[in-house]
Amino acid sequence: MARRFQPALRLGLALGLGLSVALLLLQGGGNAPGDPLRQARDDAMALHPDALMPKPQERALRDPVFPPSASRAGLQPAEFLRALPPDGTPVDQVIAALAARARAGDARAACRIGSELQRCQRMEHWEAYATHLPAGELPAERRQAILAEGRRLIEDCARVAPSVQKDLPRYHLVAALQGNPHSAAQFAGAAVTAGDLVRDPQLYALYRAHAWRLFELAFEAGHPDALETWSAAVIYSDSSARLMPLWGVMPDAWRRPELAGALMMRVHRPGPVPIDPGQSAGARALQQEAEQIYQTRFANARWQGQHSTGVGLAGADRELHVLQDAHRLRPCDTAGLSEG
Repeated sequence: MARRFQPALRLGLALGLGLSVALLLLQGGGNAPGDPLRQARDDAMALHPDALMPKPQERALRDPVFPPSASRAGLQPAEFLRALPPDGTPVDQVIAALAARARAGDARAACRIGSELQRCQRMEHWEAYATHLPAGELPAERRQAILAEGRRLIEDCARVAPSVQKDLPRYHLVAALQGNPHSAAQFAGAAVTAGDLVRDPQLYALYRAHAWRLFELAFEAGHPDALETWSAAVIYSDSSARLMPLWGVMPDAWRRPELAGALMMRVHRPGPVPIDPGQSAGARALQQEAEQIYQTRFANARWQGQHSTGVGLAGADRELHVLQDAHRLRPCDTAGLSEG
């Protein structure tokens, strides 16, 4: 869609200033990986919650994620036990079936809607990329079937109202506050942009109140999205990645790009990184720290099956992965996910 340059420039400058102010205000506390002072911090928060929490945060913790609605007042507990629509159900039908449950606090329904909306976001730019990807070894009919499926998903997503898309962070927050690691990783990371926080003061307060604790929940569970969000925020913190909201609530002790990079390298390797005899003592200590975090959080976390990176694939398999990965509905639990 064509846009006039000057209004876009003014909007960009205004948003840039707003984002800078927002992120300066977002600074918060938390724990470093393996920090032995965690209990002391928690005890201090328990003793002095009101003194440590600004009033907007206090209201955000007290108020419901979604405002009360008559449309869900008549929901019975049995509604929460009903099966979710199968994957492949058009996204507008999924939302129609689950929105009342999700907004009333059903964690399974809320995470499912959040995942559906995130798939729609991935599909926004998929067609332009996929149709320009050079044809490789994948049979032509298989490639055309994948493209047709992608276009069907795009058409489904086009029927979702913008107001529903806007509530993506809140759906994941409903599930995250009930302990769902996948939704926790999304709320702390990909489901929320700094622009969302500037436009929505209540979401800003909710993010500031909950995001770092939810990031820790997802990181402790070994969710790969938590690691990717953290590493992107700290490794590229001198660039546009600093606009990532997580940077604003991240404690200084976690702003360690070398550790994040070492841990990312370890997670994506089939085995431990070999020790280089020529390494400095500091480099060896960093590598050992990354290995310890990997073993305690990520080595046996079935969430690793959430993503297939395509590493090691070639030929038709690689082409199939590139074309199809955006189509996948990311699961909200580890049922059916393979380890590693």
